Amino acid sequence: ISIISFDDLELESTIGLTTFAHPKKELGKTVAVQLLKLMENPSLNVSVKFPPNLVERESVKDLRDKN
Repeated sequence: ISIISFDDLELESTIGLTTFAHPKKELGKTVAVQLLKLMENPSLNVSVKFPPNLVERESVKDLRDKN
């Protein structure tokens, strides 16, 4: 069994849980800017993507062929 989370909390590093981290500060700034723009233009349609950042720890089994 492999377990992966999607928030990279401090507890996860303590227990060795593999996770997808996200840029918390950059995400917060981007949301605030887009919210202000949306308040000025309610019909605004914006999509913002952040690249995934996998933080590998001990909670994922390596399934690659060892041969």
